[in-house]
Amino acid sequence: TVPLSAPPSTAPPRTTASAAAPAPAHVVMGTRPGARDTRVVSAGESQRFGSLTVGDTGPATFRQTGGSTRIDADLTIARSRGSSGAVELSGGTMSTGGHQYVGFKGSGTFTQSGGSNVIDGSLFVGYDGVGNYHITGGTLSASAVRVAFTGEGHLTQGADVFNGEVVTAIGGHSAVFDSVIRTGTVSVADGQDSFGTITLNGGTLNAVEQVIGRAGEGSVVQRGGTNSA
Repeated sequence: TVPLSAPPSTAPPRTTASAAAPAPAHVVMGTRPGARDTRVVSAGESQRFGSLTVGDTGPATFRQTGGSTRIDADLTIARSRGSSGAVELSGGTMSTGGHQYVGFKGSGTFTQSGGSNVIDGSLFVGYDGVGNYHITGGTLSASAVRVAFTGEGHLTQGADVFNGEVVTAIGGHSAVFDSVIRTGTVSVADGQDSFGTITLNGGTLNAVEQVIGRAGEGSVVQRGGTNSA
């Protein structure tokens, strides 16, 4: 006798469920007063964070010389009173899906000498603390730039060669003139008792609207470059 073969199966093929990719971590740097926490992103590296705090209760530095950094939510520099935080961007791309706070309640600085800083939300320099943003090269783009929201904030564009600051030309281009800021609204001194300044030494500041001294003390000083609104 010839054995009967089993009919072909009509059931769909089994698939193995793949594990969901882990959510990016919410990273907090500088959790111990007096002990500086440092992280570096270099060329060829890629980092992604759910949110990033640089200077929580203590000091911290985040330095990017190349590569890419993606922050899905907010970048907060100097989160609490008494804290200090510094971000240094000299190359690569940093992109933030939420806001950037430079000096949330403490003392925060953001120094940009190259690369691109792309912010989907707003850049706050001196949110409720003391903030300084100094850009001498690269590009900064944000939906709004708010200097001294309720605290003290200072935005400086271009090297302060008028007071002896020295910059190095790279590839025949001087960082004094190459920085570009693109935004919808620039405001200085939004809140009562706030104090903010913008100093334009070089480069291009391109904003749709500029509001100076809405409720506090604000000023814009232009020594060079282009300010268009």
